[in-house]
Amino acid sequence: MKYLLVEKNPDTQECISQKEYRSLLQMSKDLKTTYCSCYNNFMSNEMSDMKPAKKHSQVKFNRKFKIVSTE
Repeated sequence: MKYLLVEKNPDTQECISQKEYRSLLQMSKDLKTTYCSCYNNFMSNEMSDMKPAKKHSQVKFNRKFKIVSTE
């Protein structure tokens, strides 16, 4: 599975850049964040019935990035 990392402008939600990754682990290393942050963002974008994040750090991460599968 391949993942597409979309960096958004937190104020306007417009796409700034996109980059494709082969794994969430590599993505988390490049972003210098935890694997869990990337995984939770991915799952919240793939599953519409998931509850929104409550942790402040996850909310900030979700405002700045969007992770979706390309396959």
